[in-house]
Amino acid sequence: MVDSLLDAVKTTGVDYCKRYYSLKKGILKNTQGLETMTWADRNASINIGTSSESYTWNEAVDIVKAGEFYEYLFPYVRAIGVTYVFK
Repeated sequence: MVDSLLDAVKTTGVDYCKRYYSLKKGILKNTQGLETMTWADRNASINIGTSSESYTWNEAVDIVKAGEFYEYLFPYVRAIGVTYVFK
């Protein structure tokens, strides 16, 4: 399992990291006028607002189960989550 996790981080993890920092740069540009992202900007806080929406536990579980969150990590993690966590 550790080898699978390391392999995933080395492959798909790189793409997700690049996408995350690209999105973060866009948010910092729109909210704080950032033009060039520096190394220190990786840890900059971002203001994404707040939501007044609230969910019950069961609604939150349904949202997670219906989403692609686990599929993005690893399909077998989703199976474990659904089997052991949500039952």
